[in-house]
Amino acid sequence: MVIIWECKRCEGEWAGRGGEKPLRCARCGSPYWDRERGVKAKAAPVSNKAEKPAKVKKGAPVPVIKEETPEKSTHPKAAVIAAFKSALGMTTLGEG
Repeated sequence: MVIIWECKRCEGEWAGRGGEKPLRCARCGSPYWDRERGVKAKAAPVSNKAEKPAKVKKGAPVPVIKEETPEKSTHPKAAVIAAFKSALGMTTLGEG
């Protein structure tokens, strides 16, 4: 007795080699040959445009970004640099 298998995807037919169910369709090679094609869900549209900034209502509070400055310097020569600045009367290295 010969078993004829039919692919539900490509509608191909082939004769089986033995009594076991085939792993793939002999015509299209699909491992899902014994299942009907399902309807795929639509993917979300992809936009190449840059995201627009969020609109802010008038009178809405504006977030403030504060820069955190370390109270103690972690630089190994911080004391030497501070002494050099005070000797020259500088508050920062760039000022004169």
